[in-house]
Amino acid sequence: MFAYYAIMSRHPKTPSEWLRSGQKTLSSTLRHYAQFAAQLSHWQQLFQQSVDKNTSQHCQLLNIRDGQMIIQVDNGSWATRLKLQQAAIITHFRNNATVPVQSLSIKVSPSMNSFEKNIKNQKDSSSAERLLTMAEGCDEPLKSELKALAAKFTANDKG
Repeated sequence: MFAYYAIMSRHPKTPSEWLRSGQKTLSSTLRHYAQFAAQLSHWQQLFQQSVDKNTSQHCQLLNIRDGQMIIQVDNGSWATRLKLQQAAIITHFRNNATVPVQSLSIKVSPSMNSFEKNIKNQKDSSSAERLLTMAEGCDEPLKSELKALAAKFTANDKG
């Protein structure tokens, strides 16, 4: 009980005291982070080589830990594509990297920018054409609703 009280009665160190007391520790920690950043950059290059260019634009290698490659993707469709390419990606890493990879862990994290791009791309004249095509195969009242919506897209493009 006394030892606990003695430890708790000390004043906490200020950040500058922590930095002065642990300069060797700090420099080794910074060196460790720099080495990890370089290793991660190398892994990202290998990952981009293992998938096609279009896929690499929507995926990012976050880390490799305990034989598991952790990848972040924009949406579920990219996650599915990566799952289909999993064996090829793992084989590429086994042949070209020093770190062993046994599996992929895919995290879906949609970015707002890609969502906004999709919305903007959908609001063009081809959207109106797609709506009209869909309307041809529908019964009333859905058919007239789709045609009215297509007309709104067309009017927005002109105005």
